[in-house]
Amino acid sequence: TFTAVDEGSFFEDYDAEYTATVSGETLTITFVRITGWDDVYEDYITKTVTETYTATEEPVIELDAFAGKWVDESNNTYLFDGISVIRYNNKEYVYTVSGEDVASFKTDSYNVTCTLNGDGTMTANFQDDYGEENFNKKASFVEKDAFAGSWMDETEDYYRYVLQFDGYGTITVTSLSYPDSSWYNGTGSYSVSGNVVTFSVVDYDWTCTLNEDGTLTVTTSDSDGYSGPGGTFTNMDAEEEPDAFAGTWSGQVGANTYTVVCDGLGNININGTDYTYEPGTTTIEVGVFVITMNEDGTMHVVYDDGDYYADGDLTKTA
Repeated sequence: TFTAVDEGSFFEDYDAEYTATVSGETLTITFVRITGWDDVYEDYITKTVTETYTATEEPVIELDAFAGKWVDESNNTYLFDGISVIRYNNKEYVYTVSGEDVASFKTDSYNVTCTLNGDGTMTANFQDDYGEENFNKKASFVEKDAFAGSWMDETEDYYRYVLQFDGYGTITVTSLSYPDSSWYNGTGSYSVSGNVVTFSVVDYDWTCTLNEDGTLTVTTSDSDGYSGPGGTFTNMDAEEEPDAFAGTWSGQVGANTYTVVCDGLGNININGTDYTYEPGTTTIEVGVFVITMNEDGTMHVVYDDGDYYADGDLTKTA
């Protein structure tokens, strides 16, 4: 469940409580909408709204070899989006790629040709339209910092924010409860010191600490010293690591042959029947099965339906 403004409500800026459920590849969101006021009964007129969404695969966009940030010896910055837009010294231009290692774009003053070198650097050649200036700048690639990505506190209802770090010093703060309000949304610059990042956006001073488990502890305070939104944020862009159950397993459980296929992310199939479980657990309990991992790397499966008990160890085959 979560709370957010219902744009279709009879009352402006009314916060409705939404319930979201997922079944397979279908997302269903249900909430109660206020549609008016009943003068006779002196009460709200409401109706239940159900919205259904179907999951679709995101198109895979392959970025070119220039994607990312480059800085030359004069501290000029080249931020390629990997598709067609470059932000050179905080101004955007369209670039084109020839082959795999040459990109070109035109600024207000120069025609710029960027060439990737074999040593991992990039050479930017600048020429004006009159042939009077022709010079090179050598640039090095800048790795993104550890905070890069979109972070959110999934347990928070009212103050639900998304913190989007670009990995190069720019932070975008988005309120999921009030996405259209400038009071709750904004962009700024952040500074990194060790595992701590700080910035000031939407009338709060934010301090974010990167923990050993990969989560982000966020605290905020306003100009009067009062605390605001905060909590433990997780990186929504981070790829999930499959747990120890991941793989295809085969063997005997009692007198029967079993095949278990698990993605290590919460989905498991046992002899053709699909189940879900909490990823990262040490014991999977689904249906009539209890599954654990042995110290030697095999999978131990227990079948117990109350009338019949059997167990056995399965070996990983894929």
